[in-house]
Amino acid sequence: MAFVADCDGVECGCGAVSFTEELPSPENPAGKCACLMNIYVRKPFRNKGIAHFIVRHLVEEARKRRCGKIYLETAAERKPLHLSSGF
Repeated sequence: MAFVADCDGVECGCGAVSFTEELPSPENPAGKCACLMNIYVRKPFRNKGIAHFIVRHLVEEARKRRCGKIYLETAAERKPLHLSSGF
């Protein structure tokens, strides 16, 4: 599932989440997993909280689908953003 964020009608960023299943386990009884990927914000819109908004939106979607595990693919330079988002 892809998500596009907009600011006053202008597409400013995007992200995606992929849903998979694994065998149920004690830490993930439903066996549902989500992987967040391709979080991107266009340069003129950076440092305005848009990336946090995109990550929160994708995590909420994963929780609605009862995913017991949520993974995140990221580059090393974006680690501070994702650590501050709870990853």
